[in-house]
Amino acid sequence: MRARDAALGDRAREHAALVARGRRDRAGLSTLVSEPPGPGRAGRRLHGQDAAPPGRACGRGLARERPRVSFRTLQEFIAACEARGDVKRVTREVDWRCEVTEIACREARAQGPLLLFENVRGARFPLAVNVLAATRRIEWALGRTARAVGGEIEEIFHALPPRSLGDLWGLKKYARRVLASRPARLASGPAQEH
Repeated sequence: MRARDAALGDRAREHAALVARGRRDRAGLSTLVSEPPGPGRAGRRLHGQDAAPPGRACGRGLARERPRVSFRTLQEFIAACEARGDVKRVTREVDWRCEVTEIACREARAQGPLLLFENVRGARFPLAVNVLAATRRIEWALGRTARAVGGEIEEIFHALPPRSLGDLWGLKKYARRVLASRPARLASGPAQEH
C-alpha cells in the first residue's frame, strides 16, 4: 500500500467519525433540512467516486493531462453535485443571519453536503453555502486531488526563475493552465439578472 492510500484511509475514518458526531449534533435540523433524493451513500467508494474506467489515469497522473476547466459556472458545479447526491435543498424560510449560519457550520463540521437555501428571508434569490467546505467537492471542482495540484504548483515555483532555455521550455506545459486561471472581466453576468 502506498503512503497516499494510507492517508486517504485515515481521511475516510476521520470523515466517518465527523459524520457520526454531526448526526448526533443536528437532531433538530431534520425539520429544516431534508435528505437528498436518491440512494444513500452506502456502498460507494471514498468521496462517492465510481471505479475508474480501464486506461484512465488516477491520482497524480491527472495533473499531467491536458489542461481543462471542470466547471465553467457555479450553476454547472451545483448541478454536478446534485447529480452525485451531494446537495441538500432547504425550502423552508430561514433567517440569513442566524439560521443559515448555524446550519452551514454544522454541515461543514461534518463534511456534509452543499446547502441550497431556496427561501431566505429578505432575499430575492437562493443562497448556496458550503460549496467548497468538503474535500471531495474541492477535488471535483479541480478535477484532481489537492495533492496533485500542490505538486504542480511546487514544480512551477521550483522552475522560476528559469536558469536556462531548457527550464523555460519546460514551463510551456503550465503556461496555458496559468493563463486560463485569469479572471474574465464582464460588464454584466447571471448574478446581476435578479
